[in-house]
Amino acid sequence: MEQLIRILVVPTIPLGYNGITNVILSYCSNINSNHFQFDFAISCGAMEWVREIIKSVRGKIYDLPSRKKNPFLYMQMLKTIIQNNEYEIVHVHGNSGTMAIDIHAAKLGGAKIRIAHCHNSTNKYKLTHKVLKPIMNREATHFLACSDLAGKWAFSQPYTVLKNGIDVKKFIYNEKIRKEYREKLGIADNFVIGHIGHMSYQKNHEFLISVFYEIYKVNNKAKLLLIGDGKNRPLIENQILKLSLENAVIMLGKRNDVNYILQAMDVFVLPSRYEGLGIVNIEAQAAALKCVVADTIPAEAKITDNIEFLSLNSPKELWRDTILKYIDGYERENMYEQIRGKGYDIQDVVKKLEKIYLGQ
Repeated sequence: MEQLIRILVVPTIPLGYNGITNVILSYCSNINSNHFQFDFAISCGAMEWVREIIKSVRGKIYDLPSRKKNPFLYMQMLKTIIQNNEYEIVHVHGNSGTMAIDIHAAKLGGAKIRIAHCHNSTNKYKLTHKVLKPIMNREATHFLACSDLAGKWAFSQPYTVLKNGIDVKKFIYNEKIRKEYREKLGIADNFVIGHIGHMSYQKNHEFLISVFYEIYKVNNKAKLLLIGDGKNRPLIENQILKLSLENAVIMLGKRNDVNYILQAMDVFVLPSRYEGLGIVNIEAQAAALKCVVADTIPAEAKITDNIEFLSLNSPKELWRDTILKYIDGYERENMYEQIRGKGYDIQDVVKKLEKIYLGQ
């Protein structure tokens, strides 16, 4: 029997309902489990359902102290885990130069392949990023980014863009599911605008709500579906109440049936202040949805003709009118071949990742 190659995955964000978690779990579920095993060193927390998925693919979980509150103890313990278990491959997932902390521990622990994998194109901690970025670039052996923009932000070394693959078949447009979910959500006769994202500064919900307000003034049959949760939820709820939109905005919280809810939408809107790529853009396009997104999102996110970029400085009325273009509906096609042809099918992405792990 061929020897199992064990990879220690080090997420630098909490594992839960977010894009990075989805990407990591996609790798777990689709990699050749006869040859590769993912174990996890977790310091930022992980939701129970994530832990169950890791265990279901035979993954070990090491719970470590907070890398933010106690970085030195965290580094010492991470180094010891790598050393004692002889991990030769450490794959760090993050957003900035702070991955230097984990990469340094991996180097001290003797890992030969130390991967820094950037999933965003900026963050709030720009000074910390600037200070730690040179260390990360010096001590990592491989540099991966979800987009060109993310790679330029994180690395001063040559990097590889590893696309955020999705299980395209799960998102293929299905008229039956659309009808079923629109009935279930009570939106069968409405014009439905949708958004998926953590309720944080990055995702810019306040802009989205104000654009929706302009739409609602023109058409009171419009509904806004918000999927996600986060610390900004009270602020968003307050804005909805102030604009008397409580009957028009449906807050669905965290969901694990996003692929079905996308079928129920008419237009997908993403006005993020910044994104590494925005995997939800890929999923929405796979569901053959018209997408209206901020031009802060990397151009690589345009993989079909269904996506349109607008400036966050443009008048809200322009956003309103662009979205309302689709009020009379449009034909939604099977986008499988298009999405796969652009390299976003998870099977193809995982094959590239396997080659990196094998040092090819």
